[in-house]
Amino acid sequence: MTRSARSTKANKSAKPTTKASNANVPTAQSRSRFGNILNLTDRATLNTRPAGTSKRGKGASTQPATVAVSATDAPTIPPCHQMSLRMQENRGQVPYWLGPNPPQWCIAHHVVTDEPGIRYHLSGCEDRMIALSLAEPVTFPGDELNGPYYEPFLWLMAEQEQHEIEPRIVVYRDVQPGAPTLNLTLREAALIGTRLDELCEAGSVPLPTEPAPAGAPAWQEYACPAWCAERHDAQCPVGGRDHSSDVYKNPILIDLLLEKPRGRRTPARFELAMYQHYRSSMARINFCKVIGEDSTAYSFELTVVEARQFADYVADLLTLVTGGAA
Repeated sequence: MTRSARSTKANKSAKPTTKASNANVPTAQSRSRFGNILNLTDRATLNTRPAGTSKRGKGASTQPATVAVSATDAPTIPPCHQMSLRMQENRGQVPYWLGPNPPQWCIAHHVVTDEPGIRYHLSGCEDRMIALSLAEPVTFPGDELNGPYYEPFLWLMAEQEQHEIEPRIVVYRDVQPGAPTLNLTLREAALIGTRLDELCEAGSVPLPTEPAPAGAPAWQEYACPAWCAERHDAQCPVGGRDHSSDVYKNPILIDLLLEKPRGRRTPARFELAMYQHYRSSMARINFCKVIGEDSTAYSFELTVVEARQFADYVADLLTLVTGGAA
């Protein structure tokens, strides 16, 4: 059975209103890395709440302490304030709209003339880029035949709109400008990181060398890896002879609350699956985002090494924006 056929079958068999409850049961090993975010209920610990907003429910006030903005205190000012001060030495003040309590992780160059639509706090992304060795080269419209061609890659960063309640982890693709490939809440990012840790651990184990069990197709010389849930078909063409994780009974599904929903009551969905061709030396992890009422899917594949790098960058960003709570 080909991968596209499996994906179609999995999508048809999934109930639109079914909650992605299986994504909320991380293993003990993964819980040590992302568990604090998954269990985080007190957003005040993020120290990123906009000034003047209140915490839901009972508890202490979340009003952060005022940050000094004088030139003599510049070393203790968040990076975005320091940059604004340097860019506005003649005025001696930060942009009027910035507020007294920007997040410590922001490195954006805020200026007075920033329009409301671009008033975002941003983390750096230069050291959180992943080259995609399984993707096609990137080119711009009109250059498909003769290039130039660019290396495909992902980059990850944290963003927070001026009045947003907490940061988001966003994933962009390639050099072309546009909307993020993924918009993730902190919890969603932690869930994806947890699942990637599990898949990478399983996918790093070499394929078995034991003979295939009795009744296996003639083309299957060796046994399946422990994570394979595929019922191999003797009539399957060579290109579709993949070992695959359980995309039927126990798919890895994560609701995406910041993406366009698939229906009135059905959020966008993120799917993770691992495949390995029976003659291949490495596993591939498929990322698939299903959005919109027409269930449009966007997907890309990473090697196990690239997927582990993705999880590392997610963990790094969560630690950065939560002040070490991740």
